[in-house]
Amino acid sequence: MKIEGKEEVIVKPDEFWGFLSTPEKVVKCVPGVQSWKIENQIIYAKIKVGIGFIKGTFDTTTRILKNDTEHKVAELEISGTGGMGNFSATVNILLSPASGNKYLVSYSSEAKVSGTMGTLAAPIVNGAIKNVVRDFLRCAENGGKGLG
Repeated sequence: MKIEGKEEVIVKPDEFWGFLSTPEKVVKCVPGVQSWKIENQIIYAKIKVGIGFIKGTFDTTTRILKNDTEHKVAELEISGTGGMGNFSATVNILLSPASGNKYLVSYSSEAKVSGTMGTLAAPIVNGAIKNVVRDFLRCAENGGKGLG
């Protein structure tokens, strides 16, 4: 399943990239995180997810594969297992200038999804992911002050 999108954010690029490069800050902006730990720059988190009427909890692992602070490009490997199924994805992120003091966060991924979540129509899953990304970026704009 191809997942991609773009969102404008109002940020200073170096501060935003510094935020994205700090796992302890990032995890606090992920909606639904119930618990987490970081070992050797790998984030292990238990995340509660809801897509429509289907809800479940995933044990997830996130690794940073590439973090190019000069060009504002990153690549993450994310995987998870739970009652709704399994998923794995490599996510590419790019921060580029937009208009005024706004920047464009572009993301793309080819995700492998199985189980109940995999049987849902791609537009439903894609829409849910875009909402999560939007919430995450609003929290990130505030330097991580937004989800508690």
